[in-house]
Amino acid sequence: MKNEVNKKMEILRVVIYTVIVMLLIFGLNHLLPENASTSIGMMTPLTAHILTRLLTSDKTDIDGLYLRAHLKGNVKYYWYALLYGVALNLIGGILTRIFIFPNDGFLPADKLHSALCQIPLTFSMTFMLMTVCLGEEYGWRAYLTPKLETFLPDWTVFMVQGIIWGMWHKDMLDAGGNFGKDHAFYPLANYVLMCISCMFFGMFLTYLTRKTHSIYPAAICHSAIDCIQVGALLYPDLPEDFNETHGEIVFHVGILNLIPFSVIVGTIAFILMQKDKKVKIIANTPQTPLENVA
Repeated sequence: MKNEVNKKMEILRVVIYTVIVMLLIFGLNHLLPENASTSIGMMTPLTAHILTRLLTSDKTDIDGLYLRAHLKGNVKYYWYALLYGVALNLIGGILTRIFIFPNDGFLPADKLHSALCQIPLTFSMTFMLMTVCLGEEYGWRAYLTPKLETFLPDWTVFMVQGIIWGMWHKDMLDAGGNFGKDHAFYPLANYVLMCISCMFFGMFLTYLTRKTHSIYPAAICHSAIDCIQVGALLYPDLPEDFNETHGEIVFHVGILNLIPFSVIVGTIAFILMQKDKKVKIIANTPQTPLENVA
């Protein structure tokens, strides 16, 4: 009976958290100028986390909050986080060059060199923005995902998390963010694609969080994606009004930049998490002594 009561409470906490985070982000987006609402808005998952804990008397020890860095033995996961942002942008840029602008020739060496040279310069920006991304990760990875795991199957956890996180971006998507808005499938396709992207991206970020028991790698990875925008340097030279006059192309560019890489890496991360889970179950299963085996 106790487990059933706890499960109901966890469901209630997810509902309360979701309502709060949506009200906060939509309210800020309509009350504040765009630049201010973007940076402040990224702190709404953290705020919703804290408010939900206060409203539901949810108490967790410090380890359960993922606030320690746990660098010892985990430095490689911090590198994975940083390199994910680099790979996502570069691969997205290369795919765009090959499939969207094939008539402009293969990737010129000068553009590739320019993009690679920009990567070290964006690392400092990544760590500066990380403080803001912590606001998101403290909500999505340190609270929402663990709560969903208490009452949903593994795959469904990421589906629900992806929908909530994806639709949290609704105002940005309505404004044409990531996928543009001058295409035949606007706005529904923008919502669906963003939820898919968040679902698989969330798998990788959760993998980093579980491996390190810390939200800092996820925050670094999230920040790297936002800051290391080197993929666009691989595009051919485009007119300033390209986004407004070529909506269908912008839509397909958004898909190539976000979906293929995140789906592949997210799926790998999910498989690795499932393997870790099986190993843990086996390790915690009492073994029958050999002498008692007939």
